[in-house]
Amino acid sequence: MTSGLTEEKRIFRKTALEKRRALSNTERTNHSSMIQKLLFDFSVFREAKRIFAFASMPDEVHTNEILAKMLEAGKEVSIPLITGPRKMEAAAFSDMADLVPEKYGILTVKPEKRRILDPSELDFVLVPGVAFSRNGIRLGMGGGYYDDFLKRASSAYRLAVVYGCQVFDTVPQEPWDEQVDAILTEKGIAVCPKRQK
Repeated sequence: MTSGLTEEKRIFRKTALEKRRALSNTERTNHSSMIQKLLFDFSVFREAKRIFAFASMPDEVHTNEILAKMLEAGKEVSIPLITGPRKMEAAAFSDMADLVPEKYGILTVKPEKRRILDPSELDFVLVPGVAFSRNGIRLGMGGGYYDDFLKRASSAYRLAVVYGCQVFDTVPQEPWDEQVDAILTEKGIAVCPKRQK
């Protein structure tokens, strides 16, 4: 039987996804460009060497250009590799040509090109999500992949990368839900209350 909080999360997730999907292609492109500019102007990001990012789904903040620019800047870049139930690893790559579309058209690193990094060695994590509270609590798709991964990358700076319509005063929260250090939208960067490491 589904708990009340699980049902509340399901309903909240549906509403937040509808808001994100309601953005026009032009809005997504314009917002993504502004987010990219703000990201590369962010001093904590500029100083980071080992960055875990994500390959975006069509309705998320566009990250292909961000990935390419990070590589050009000489950063060690990795993206998610699902290795089992609720298990995700950091697959590093050195060239955009190392990426191929996987299920749902999301880019992944070719097996022969990937290097698996230890999450504890990452400096910075770009975090996607369905919704975030203003204090940095993340609501994802419900698979638990990022909650587990972020625990293992606890020393890395965590920056949510989402559209402004995905930020809410509060989101339904359970004890294992992970918090980010700041939230980046097209409107700017909002620093969240200090999280426990």
